[in-house]
Amino acid sequence: MADVARNRETAYLAALDRLLARRPAPDALFVPIELAGVTVLEVLQARGIGVPDDLLLATTHDTGRGLTTHPPMTTLEWNFAELGRRAAEMLLDLIDGTRKAPCEEVVATTLVPRASTRA
Repeated sequence: MADVARNRETAYLAALDRLLARRPAPDALFVPIELAGVTVLEVLQARGIGVPDDLLLATTHDTGRGLTTHPPMTTLEWNFAELGRRAAEMLLDLIDGTRKAPCEEVVATTLVPRASTRA
């Protein structure tokens, strides 16, 4: 398990290096996994890149880790109950033939602005 975590962090860092090497450099990053967002924030700060002064940072899946970072991270909250309901409905519709694949649904999310994006 430690190897998986180490490989994941190595992949995050490699991707972050590629993003930061772009010209013009990005002024914001959206990291779609909160734990990865926390890692990115720590790496940015270790490299002297200020959040939000130099780079805005946001993530999803607010489990609370982003609240304890400095600065607290902006998150995009998914409505998991609604996602599950619609996914089950789509699956049943596909099974009984009332819907054809591929299909798409849009489920509303909630933006929770915090200090990592100058909220």
